[in-house]
Amino acid sequence: CFFFFSSRRRHTRCREVSWARRCVQETGINAEYMGIQIIMLRAISKSMIQARLNNTQSSLQMLKAFSTTATGDHLNNFGANKKKEPSPFSTDSNMFLLTKYMVYQLCRFPLFVQNAQQLTNGLSKVFGKKMVYYCIEKTMGKVFTAGRNLDDLAKEMQEFQEKKIYSVADLSIEGIEKGPKEYLDSNSEQTIAILRAVSNDPKHTLAVKVTSMTYQYVLREINVGQKKLYDMFVELAGYGLNASITKSQVKDYVRNKFGITATDAEINEFFKVGKTDSNDTDPNRLTAIEYTMNIHSYPVIPKLSSALITKIANIKPETVKEIKDWLNRVNSVIEAIKRANAYGMIDAEQTYIQYAIDSITKQLQRLHNVDRAVIMNTFQGYLKRTLRNVSLDVLGCTQFKLPFAAKLVRGAYMTEEGQIALTHEEESPVFPNKLLVDKSYNDTMLFAVKNLPPRSHFTIGSHNETTIELALAAVTEGKKKLEDNKCQVSFAQLKGLGDKLTYSLAQKGHYTFKYLPYGPTNNLIPYLFRRAEEASYIWLEGQKKIADVRKEIVEVRKLHYKAAAICAGTVLGLFLIFQQELIKIT
Repeated sequence: CFFFFSSRRRHTRCREVSWARRCVQETGINAEYMGIQIIMLRAISKSMIQARLNNTQSSLQMLKAFSTTATGDHLNNFGANKKKEPSPFSTDSNMFLLTKYMVYQLCRFPLFVQNAQQLTNGLSKVFGKKMVYYCIEKTMGKVFTAGRNLDDLAKEMQEFQEKKIYSVADLSIEGIEKGPKEYLDSNSEQTIAILRAVSNDPKHTLAVKVTSMTYQYVLREINVGQKKLYDMFVELAGYGLNASITKSQVKDYVRNKFGITATDAEINEFFKVGKTDSNDTDPNRLTAIEYTMNIHSYPVIPKLSSALITKIANIKPETVKEIKDWLNRVNSVIEAIKRANAYGMIDAEQTYIQYAIDSITKQLQRLHNVDRAVIMNTFQGYLKRTLRNVSLDVLGCTQFKLPFAAKLVRGAYMTEEGQIALTHEEESPVFPNKLLVDKSYNDTMLFAVKNLPPRSHFTIGSHNETTIELALAAVTEGKKKLEDNKCQVSFAQLKGLGDKLTYSLAQKGHYTFKYLPYGPTNNLIPYLFRRAEEASYIWLEGQKKIADVRKEIVEVRKLHYKAAAICAGTVLGLFLIFQQELIKIT
C-alpha cells in the first residue's frame, strides 16, 4: 500500500519541476522521446517560473526552444502523428501487474538494492531458504526471469511470440573453481537441451555461457596470457586503428618486459602467424587489425600457434588439457546450434576472464561463421576499450571476408569491476559515470551499424530510448547498404526491463528479442540482484517504467480502488505461509 499510494510525486523535489512537467504536456511535446530529464528541468525551472509570472505563453515558447536546442527537431517530432498502439501490458494479469509495480518501486531504493544479498542471507536464517527463495521467485523472479525449467521457458516464449517478439533462452548456470567434470559436461548438455524448447521460435536463439563448461582457473590462465599480448601492442603502438608494430619493437619489448630472449626465427614465426589470411604484404610489420585477428594466447586454430606466443602466455601443460576438454564441450554446443539452424550468443563476464572469452570466441567464429553468423560475441559498453575492440573486429571481419556477429550491451558488473580495481590499486577498466558509458555505447553502436561487412548480424541490447532512436536513424539511413549486404540489425531487452520499448519496436516491424533467463531460484539470485542494481542506475528510464505500469493500473484497468485490498490480501497470505512454516520448524 505504501509503495502504491506514495509514489506519485516522490521524486519531485520542487514545485517548479512539477509545473515544468505540466508545460511539457500542454505544449504537446513528447518528453519521453525528446530526452528532457528532470535535472534539465530543474536547471531551467527558476527562469521558467519568472516567465510564468510575466506571461505563461512565453514560458511555453521557451520550453519549446529549449527542447529544440537540447535534443534536435527529429526527436521533438518523434511520434507526433503516431497511432495509438496496444498496451504492452495487455496480457498481464492484475496480480502480476501489481507485483511488477511493487518490484520496480523496490528497485528505486539504494538501501534495498545494495544490501539485497545480506538481506536474503539474514531472512534465510530466520525463515529458512525455502521460504525466502519462494518469495523471491514469486516477486523478482516472476518479473525478471522466465521460470524454473524448460516448460516455464516455452510458455514465456510462446507469449512473446504472439506479440511478434523473439526470445533468447538463457539457462542460469555458473562455472566452478573445482569439482567433478560431470557437472561441466552436464552444463553443455543442458545448453543443448534448450534447443528443443526454442525450436518453435522462428529466430530460435540461445545464450551460451561458455564459462560454465570449464573451471574458472582455466579461464584466468588464458586471460593472463591474452592480456599480456593485448598490452604489448597498446604499449608499443597505442590505441589507433591504423597503428602497427615492427619486429625490432617486439624483440626489445619481450626481453625488457618478460625477460624472454627471442631468436630471429621466433620473431619471424610470430609475424608470419600475425599475417595469416591478411592481404597486407609487408612482412616486417603487424597492423592492429592483423594483431587482433591472429594473435591469441591459446591458438584454437593450429596455424595461429607460435613458439613466442607459447612463451609469453606460459600456460601450464595440465591447463592445456583442461582447455581441450572445454573446447570439446563448447564445440558440441555449437555443432548442435548449427544443426538446428539456430543462433548462439556468447555471454560476457568480468574483465578478469573476458580477454580469454573474446580471444576464444573470435577464433570459434572464424571456424564456424563461414556461411552465416552462427556464433555472436558480446561487447560491454562500459569498458573503456570497447569502442576500439569493436571497431577492430568490424574492420577485421571486413578485411578477412567474415560476417561480424556480435551483441552490444552496457554491462552488468560495473560496481564489481570498480571494487576489484580499487583492491588491486589499478586503473578501473570501466568508465566512472553513466554519461561516459552512454557516449561510448552510442559511438560504438553507430560505428558498427555504419560499417557492417556482408552477412553480419548485430544486436543492439539497450533499454535507453535515446540510443534506440540513434540506432533507428542509422539503420534507416543505411537501409539499402544493409539489405544489399544481407546484414541484420536487431534489438534486445531483458525481461522485466524496457517492456514498452520492446513491444513498440516489435509492433513497428523491427527484429526484436527478449532475453529470458531461467533456472532454479538459487542459481538466478545473483542475476536478479544485478538486474535490480541495473534498474536502480537507470533512474530516468525507471521513472518512465513505473509511470507506464501505474498508468495501466489506474487509468486503463481502474485498479487503484482495489490496490489496498489486493496488497493487504497479499501481505495476509504471506503472513499465513510464514506462520505455517514456523509451526513446521517448531
